[in-house]
Amino acid sequence: MRKLLPLIFVAACGGSTPAPTATPKGDAYATFVEDYFGARQAWSPSRATAEGFHQYDQKLEDRSRGRIDARVAELHAFKTRLETIDRGKLGFEDQLDAQMLASDIDGELLRLETLKLFERNPMSYAGGGGSGIDGLMKRNFAPGPERARSVIARLRQVPALYAAGKANLRDPAKEFTDVAIIMSKGAMIFF
Repeated sequence: MRKLLPLIFVAACGGSTPAPTATPKGDAYATFVEDYFGARQAWSPSRATAEGFHQYDQKLEDRSRGRIDARVAELHAFKTRLETIDRGKLGFEDQLDAQMLASDIDGELLRLETLKLFERNPMSYAGGGGSGIDGLMKRNFAPGPERARSVIARLRQVPALYAAGKANLRDPAKEFTDVAIIMSKGAMIFF
């Protein structure tokens, strides 16, 4: 995955990407990157699908409080692991990537621990089902019947996402709620 990090950004900007190289054995940083992105894909299956990783195509985001707490613990463990890696021994590109990963971890911890957006913003719950399905429908990365099975699997998980929102939300701002209602109506039309 270490070699995939710059490739993800090239692909996101519309460029073509060369084939990734294998991770050298015993490389603590490379192993960290593989583990970090694997965990991120498990946390955000819809994002993984959008980035071209399809092992979680039949999963939808689990935003239950237990899963959120587990993600926070996971992020702290990744932060500690990254801090133990001697960045001075990394190549220049890996040093930049390591700084970007540290910032990504800090940003996600800020959203989950400090801002607690999962308690304040209903939009991610309202739009999560539709965006999780949209990526499967719009991209022709697999035969239609295979993608349809993934759509059905994700649709079955939408009630759990909405239940998590109901359980997690604490007095969300009116503006966020108004937009979430509009998103929910749009999702009903979409479905």
